[in-house]
Amino acid sequence: AENPAPAWKLMQDSGVAVYDPISKRTYKRLNIDAALALAYKERGGTPVPPASSGPVAIPAPPAVAQTPFKGARFATGQTIQAEDFDNGGEGVAFHDVDSINIGGSAYRGNSAVDIQDMSGGRFLAFTKAGEWNEYSLNVAKAGKFDFSARVASYKPGGTFHVEVDGVNVTGTLTNPSTGGWQSWVTIGKKSISLSAGKHVVRLKMDTAGRLGYIGNFDYFSF
Repeated sequence: AENPAPAWKLMQDSGVAVYDPISKRTYKRLNIDAALALAYKERGGTPVPPASSGPVAIPAPPAVAQTPFKGARFATGQTIQAEDFDNGGEGVAFHDVDSINIGGSAYRGNSAVDIQDMSGGRFLAFTKAGEWNEYSLNVAKAGKFDFSARVASYKPGGTFHVEVDGVNVTGTLTNPSTGGWQSWVTIGKKSISLSAGKHVVRLKMDTAGRLGYIGNFDYFSF
C-alpha cells in the first residue's frame, strides 16, 4: 500500500482552525476543498482541461447510386416491364407511400413497391397518388416516339403521366375501367420527341380512381 503520511499531512495543513470553548483548545477541521487545492499547488498548480475542439463534423453517408435493374438501360422499341424499375431504393429510384409490398410478390425482395404476381409474369399494383417509379432509357437516335402502356382497373381508375428527365412528355393519362384488375388494355400518347442519349423515365401516379387506386401497370414502351 502507498504511504498515507503525505495525505494526512495535506489534510492537517489545510484544515480550518476551530476553537472548542469547552476544552479551551483549538482543533483542525477537515476541509476537502482546501486539501485538494493544496495538493494541486504542491504538484505544480490546478490542472487545466484540454481546450475543446468544438463539435466534430460527421460526414454524410454516400449517396445511393441509381442503376438500371437489369444492368443495361432499356432501349426505345423495347418492352419495359413496370416491375423492372431502377435500383436505388426509396426516394432514389421510386417512391411508395407505404413501407411494404402489398402485392405480395417476392420478385424485388424487400422493396416497398407493390408488385403482384400473375400467370406468366408480374405487374405494378395498388398504385396510389404521389407514387412514382423510374427507369433508365437509352435513345439511339433522336426522333418522335409513341408511348404506350398496358393497364387495367376493375372500376374507373385514376390519372398518371410520364416524365423524361423531369419533363412531363405525355400530359395527363387516365386509366380506364377495364372490368377487372387483370383485364388489360393499351393506352398512350403519340409523337413524343426524344433526343438521342441517356434518359431517366418516371412513371408518376397523380390522382386516384373510384376505388382509391390509379390502376395496375403491366408494361410500357416508347
